[in-house]
Amino acid sequence: MFAVIFSAADQGDLLRGAEARISDFIQTIIQAFVSPEKEAQVLKKGYPPSFQAAYPTVRGVKADSGLQEWAQKFISRADFAGQSVATDRSPSMVTPGTARVAGYERGIYRRDGDGSTAPGKEFFRKRLDEFAEVMNPKDYVCKMVQVGPTRLMLVMHRSYSHYMVEELRLFPQFDVSLEEMQKLKPDAISFMGIPAKTIGEDYRIGYFLDEDSAGTSIPVSWVDAENITDYMGYLKKPVLTVANERVKAIGGMPVHGSALTITAKNGLRKTVVMGGDSGTGKSETIIAMTNQIIKGLGGAKNIESVELLSGDMLSLFEGEDGEMYMMGTESGDFMRLTDIPNEWQERMRDWINSSSKTNLDDKTNPRATINGICDPNVFLSPVRVNVFANINNFEKPNGPAFQEERDPANLLLDTYVKGYRREKGTSGDQPNLFASIKYSEVPDREVLLSKYQEDFDRLLGWDLILAKSGKVKTSILSFKDVPGEVFRARQMVKDLFVGKYCDDKHTILEARYEVRENRFYVTIRAVWMQSLEDSRKS
Repeated sequence: MFAVIFSAADQGDLLRGAEARISDFIQTIIQAFVSPEKEAQVLKKGYPPSFQAAYPTVRGVKADSGLQEWAQKFISRADFAGQSVATDRSPSMVTPGTARVAGYERGIYRRDGDGSTAPGKEFFRKRLDEFAEVMNPKDYVCKMVQVGPTRLMLVMHRSYSHYMVEELRLFPQFDVSLEEMQKLKPDAISFMGIPAKTIGEDYRIGYFLDEDSAGTSIPVSWVDAENITDYMGYLKKPVLTVANERVKAIGGMPVHGSALTITAKNGLRKTVVMGGDSGTGKSETIIAMTNQIIKGLGGAKNIESVELLSGDMLSLFEGEDGEMYMMGTESGDFMRLTDIPNEWQERMRDWINSSSKTNLDDKTNPRATINGICDPNVFLSPVRVNVFANINNFEKPNGPAFQEERDPANLLLDTYVKGYRREKGTSGDQPNLFASIKYSEVPDREVLLSKYQEDFDRLLGWDLILAKSGKVKTSILSFKDVPGEVFRARQMVKDLFVGKYCDDKHTILEARYEVRENRFYVTIRAVWMQSLEDSRKS
């Protein structure tokens, strides 16, 4: 394992300016084809409707007969986007500020079960079958995208289809071939912007594991129109979630992390996979590591190439030769610009200028969706991995920043899976309770960890309350509504908080659970009051 400490001055202001002023203009033009009413508004303002047909479409595609009936109906009625423009150099898109954080209720979680504690597959199939019958084909557009080894059908309401040339440009797109038009069979399906009532008010976001007639898993995700966000970090979650479920179904292992290949002119070639959850510093670690390797090899004159294979998500597979291979998922990176040194921003200036920027006016988390950094011709083919590493941002290095892990299996099957990281706070990410306790100074932390292990994060989550500015105002600890586990969750909270200091002036007397609100509340007492009582007793 290795730990990296990296900091950079806030450079977000460098990329703010005239682009933000024309954001509304660009967005209005791109969405002009949403409805006749919108188009009329654009024409009334004097803007030419040059983007009213951003994609040529084709209808009449036939589904593979092995798919569920609802999927066959939908594919036969839907419009499929034709020629892809997402890989072309496109104008810089600056999306306005939107919700960047979400509580547990907006997570992409699996919704199907055995029919007792959660609805079975038939419930979701029935709802989607009804939707396929009544939906207006003119309201939706489909596009096939390649997410690692997964061929995914993206179904978007037309009012959100501009994402295909903005944030979702990172997923390599492909056109439905003449052969596939007769028997299209996606590996996974993701709906974006469907009505809230499609699956039901209690299931506005989520996914379930459907399957074809042969029993092959076909994961299906959905996000209703009210929960769509321009923030790429959340926009791609439903896509990556079902793609990762497919990876697991075919024997692979999804990894939240980055990968790069460095080739020296002397023929030395090494591919490194770095696991790291949100906020660990994957982008800056790649830059720092690349600089160190170039320096160690005697300078850039001795380097043939440095290829980024994955910026955020990848999958691992064991080859027939017993070696480990990786595949990437995105043709670029969703990059926090404040983490990138000036010299690297200059090297990447052309990419940054043609990127899609999300919340560029946010000083703590200005992001750019930069396309073209990763080559699909490389990362969509298996690449042998030479080094596995994990980014540890919890502890300062005890010795060299790059430390060897003696047991690779432990790194892959334990460290990667748990994904511990110190939350950075830029994306509204919330603390991992198990890791926070493990690395804290809580006196009884060993007892707590031994008693509850991973149950902390399995049973407890965070609901966020936002201020008008969009910033997180309050984080509220809540129960994840795991069947049969509410009493254990209550006891965990009591053991965690009762008798502890909540600050220098107050202690926690009681922790109680409010069923209606699904939240935990504590009763606190001023330290001076406790001291006064103690002195009276003595």
